[in-house]
Amino acid sequence: MEAPLKGRLLLVGEGDFSLAVALVSKCDFHGNQVLATSLESEESIEKHHLAARNIQILRDRGVRVCFNVDATELQTCTDLQGSEDARFSRIIFNFPHAGGKSNHKKNRTLLNNFFSSAVKVLSPDGQIMVTLCKGQGGTPADRPMRAWHDSWQVVSMAANASLILTQVVPFSAEEFQEYNSVGFRSLDKGFHTEGALTHVFEVAESVAVPECLQRGGQLIWGDKTYTCPRYLEHKLNRKLLYSLHHPLHQLRSVLEELISAELGGQAHHLDTPSLVKEGPGPRVVKQTHTAVHDLFPQPYYLQSLKCPGDSAKEDGIVEEKEQDESEKCMDDLTSAGDSFSGQLHLRSCVIEELPPVVTLMASSGVACHVVSCDVYGQRVIGQETSSVGHQMMVVSRSGNPDEQVWSVSRVVQRATGLYFDITPVHEENISVSTDFGELNVSHEIQMMLDKKNKGDVCGCVLNWTCPDDTMKLILVFDLNKIVMKIHEIPAPPLLWSTDPRFKNQFADKTGTTVKYKPFSLYSMKFFHDLSFWESPRQFEEQTLHDVVRDVAGDVVTDVKMIDSYHDVETERRSRCYRMTFQSHDQALSYITSWKLQSMLRLEVASRMGIILR
Repeated sequence: MEAPLKGRLLLVGEGDFSLAVALVSKCDFHGNQVLATSLESEESIEKHHLAARNIQILRDRGVRVCFNVDATELQTCTDLQGSEDARFSRIIFNFPHAGGKSNHKKNRTLLNNFFSSAVKVLSPDGQIMVTLCKGQGGTPADRPMRAWHDSWQVVSMAANASLILTQVVPFSAEEFQEYNSVGFRSLDKGFHTEGALTHVFEVAESVAVPECLQRGGQLIWGDKTYTCPRYLEHKLNRKLLYSLHHPLHQLRSVLEELISAELGGQAHHLDTPSLVKEGPGPRVVKQTHTAVHDLFPQPYYLQSLKCPGDSAKEDGIVEEKEQDESEKCMDDLTSAGDSFSGQLHLRSCVIEELPPVVTLMASSGVACHVVSCDVYGQRVIGQETSSVGHQMMVVSRSGNPDEQVWSVSRVVQRATGLYFDITPVHEENISVSTDFGELNVSHEIQMMLDKKNKGDVCGCVLNWTCPDDTMKLILVFDLNKIVMKIHEIPAPPLLWSTDPRFKNQFADKTGTTVKYKPFSLYSMKFFHDLSFWESPRQFEEQTLHDVVRDVAGDVVTDVKMIDSYHDVETERRSRCYRMTFQSHDQALSYITSWKLQSMLRLEVASRMGIILR
């Protein structure tokens, strides 16, 4: 709270105004920057024997002192009214208490109402600081940490006001010589401050609850419109690989440059990528090899729409009226049985770009090409999984294959600071089947922080015999996994964060290893269960995961079946799934998670034909 102050400082809930005096004295704040307030009247505050002296000190230094200011109604206080420039860059509430004996519910309500009021007088980039006694906050920063029900649940109360916890620092009363803790049970009596913590909050986006759910998203590609999962609609045009300062952009740029220089090749940018593909998409022939299989997931299939009046918008999203017309047209086409001209899907793996790259290699005479792109595949929801990824492919046609594989591995190791190991695939005849032939998988590529620990599979080596009988060596890398390992990013959804506090950590730091620093500490995690009777038709678990993503986006971070039941009398089967709701960059409140869960239940029942329990 003593950090340099650029704007205005508001102190609320002052007891004898000793904290205001201590801050002004220690930090040399200008008097016109500070507004110190108390809920009490100027007459009643005299019960604190040092209050009158402190108030005079503040006034002599030009500090405004106001009384009868309710910290839960700051937006209505006439002393705080003013223009946008008059908002506060820092608001401090030291040791809030509802008064009387300990009552957690009352104190949670006090915090909740204070946060909701404070954000209305806070500048957009401001901070709210709340100091609590040892254990009251209910976060892992407390030593010891109280049980959740036995705390004030400060992070949860702040989330209701679109605030995230960005920092927790110890509060030492000894560092503020003039400070005097008073107000124990509303008396002129001190209380223990040992182990107290100051919690720093900042404004963030809140997790949004859709007003209504529209079936399916829209993908406009060229002169055609396609239906796609609603969840993917918001990610199709982000282009993270080419977003300046994004860690994926930095990794791609460095690897393209170093690999091209090492193998005498060039990077092939997919400026106009064929995101929509025909055919069934690549698939691993031997399904038992799960590590390799994860690089080649089942694709998302599309329907192609061509309706009069459809128009492409610059952002790739069709307006609501046009969506309604498209849905009507889709029904008409489906009933007519001619909505497809072949099977269409979103690109699920970088190797789908292999044929045009080989053609380019033949015409250019360059022996090696590096290709990077975004990919979209069906995956279940988990802590380390994502249905949207980014991959890099290295294609080579000359030289010793083993030598080139290790050469690329050394380049990637040098660029990332990780250790990479190339291990043979022991199973025989592991291959990836595509509409342009089969590619044999010969090796896995594993990455690790050091040589002692077990590695995570982040790629593979494939061999392909082209139609002209020439052999092509292909290396595929999962860029998402690599960049998360390099920077220790805890969850895939963070790669898609729109909060500048994420990408700014990597700005102008290409070539250096930046460890991700969480800007939302101890983010709330809520659990909700979904129980239902299966429908008569075959139950597809992947469909459940797709519906969850469409409703809640990346907020549901894990979906696990925790119970199943077979009623032998009715032959019905029941399932129960537990959903984990959490956001690492947005404010997530319990009420928001509950609303999303309610919408999710109804949407699952509607789209899957199940009976809720």
